[in-house]
Amino acid sequence: MPTNFDHNHKLATRGQQVRLKSFGHSDGPRSTWSGIEPSSWQRVGTVKGIELDHNLTEMNGKGIQKYRILIDFGDGSTASILPCILKTV
Repeated sequence: MPTNFDHNHKLATRGQQVRLKSFGHSDGPRSTWSGIEPSSWQRVGTVKGIELDHNLTEMNGKGIQKYRILIDFGDGSTASILPCILKTV
């Protein structure tokens, strides 16, 4: 079954260095998506694993398994982020 990280398998590789993609905002590009993420998410993070997002997989209706990438940004917690907003470093 296809996944939402088929285009970039490195995103799902444990130990891979990643960061959030920059998105355009009215006040200019930022490295966070909505502006409410923890400031640690602006740093480079390390992939710790992946987890299947059962809700998004069921909702997409296209037979694509939707995964979240588990990231350690060094702040003592693990972030669960969709691969479409990550890039490898």
